[in-house]
Amino acid sequence: MTNMKVSVDQNNISLRKELGVMGLSASIFNCTVGGGIFRLPGAIFLIAGINAPFLYLICGVLMGFIGYCFGTVGRNILKTGGPYAYVAESFGPYAGFCTAVLGFLLGIFAMASVTDALLAFFPYSRTLLLICLLALLLFLSLTSINRSAHTLAVISVLKLLPLLIFIIVGIMHIELKQISLSPHLDFTTLSRGSMLLLFAFMGLESALIPSGEIRNPNKTIPLALAYSLISIVVLYVLIQICAQSALGQALSAGHEKPLLLAARVFMGKPGELLMLLGASVSMFGFLVSMMISLSRLLYVLSQDRFLPKALGILHETKSIPQISLYVLSIVLFALVSVGSFDTLAVLANLSAILLYLGCILSALVQFSKTVTNKTYGQRFLFYSAAIAALLTMLGMLTSIKPQEWIMVLFTLSVASIIYVLKTQVTDRRLKIRSNIK
Repeated sequence: MTNMKVSVDQNNISLRKELGVMGLSASIFNCTVGGGIFRLPGAIFLIAGINAPFLYLICGVLMGFIGYCFGTVGRNILKTGGPYAYVAESFGPYAGFCTAVLGFLLGIFAMASVTDALLAFFPYSRTLLLICLLALLLFLSLTSINRSAHTLAVISVLKLLPLLIFIIVGIMHIELKQISLSPHLDFTTLSRGSMLLLFAFMGLESALIPSGEIRNPNKTIPLALAYSLISIVVLYVLIQICAQSALGQALSAGHEKPLLLAARVFMGKPGELLMLLGASVSMFGFLVSMMISLSRLLYVLSQDRFLPKALGILHETKSIPQISLYVLSIVLFALVSVGSFDTLAVLANLSAILLYLGCILSALVQFSKTVTNKTYGQRFLFYSAAIAALLTMLGMLTSIKPQEWIMVLFTLSVASIIYVLKTQVTDRRLKIRSNIK
């Protein structure tokens, strides 16, 4: 422990501001484009048929509104924590703590699910593979944020290559009859498809957790959000078009592994293997991004006295929360080993919606503080985006099942009890210290 030091600065100045546009874009890309893209074309085709590509465009616009709100609040609140920091700054520490709890559970269960799926690709000892995977994740995460950003950029390229090859070959085999050029989407199709795709577009909330390490955030956050969201929408649309051209109506029959089947049509067995490789790299990139983000969430919760002080220990030269990374690895190992996270994973959808709602409302609060300095055009643009984003999230709430509400309310109740007990203990300690002085 001689090479560590504890950061006590609540504004996170001990964390190095080395995350630029490329690094943040890569993080958003990796947090969003996980293994789900390799199953998504079949699932969305079941709902929308040949109109599916247009649903991606619609949801891309909706995510653009949401991303604009994130960019607004992210430029005003420059602390590590992402949604936790945004909500805590706007609505107080209790709301922030509940947001952090939901965010951590959402992230760790997503990591456990992706890890489980990744291990299933390899017919070897599951425990040994898990240990090797966690060791590799730690090795890549236990470095400066600048090097981590470069690692994420490399992984982004590696995960893109198989998909780009699939798209390039697929474009040469496009069947226009499998794509609707004049889409007819009824309300039921539009709402069901949008719900599915909006969840597939989520991920930027986790990528923004290391906000305290972003260089020139006023420029970096909006640009990274724009670059990543646009590239993701274009990528998703092209993949859907190519998959539909390859499989046609059969896409709905093989919806569990549509890209593997489509790649086999285009390129034979090598194409299928290429997609398997792409899926593995995509899942791994997601895990690296989430390791970096969730470790920063544990770190900032420690700084704010919600978690043990040890989780706030930074490496002396790299300025990274290494104890948090170790703890995160242990929790992930336990979850995947036990394999009982599926029941708790029902938290995911509602937690994600509540996180986004909190961030959008925080953006409204922060914008209102400087509204007198804004032009009419800026006000119109922001409020239009915020209203559209709020309506989108409220619409998504209609897809939530009763058991999901029960699970989330139970979780928030437990979080509330922990918050009350923790604040009482902290207040008592502060009073004792003041009396001693």
